[in-house]
Amino acid sequence: MELGRQSEIILTRNGMPVAKLVPSPAPTRIGAARHILADLNLPKTVDEFNDGDEDIADLFR
Repeated sequence: MELGRQSEIILTRNGMPVAKLVPSPAPTRIGAARHILADLNLPKTVDEFNDGDEDIADLFR
């Protein structure tokens, strides 16, 4: 199957088919949300992420 010579392999037990192996389809990438994610201001380091802790805590006081 890896070389593409067979499209499926049937496993049998005592001459009876019990399983069929088929190649899994290639995963599709979802690129529709890429422009949305690009506009987010996400911190690039853990330190930048932690710098916002006080601001978040103030929202709950």
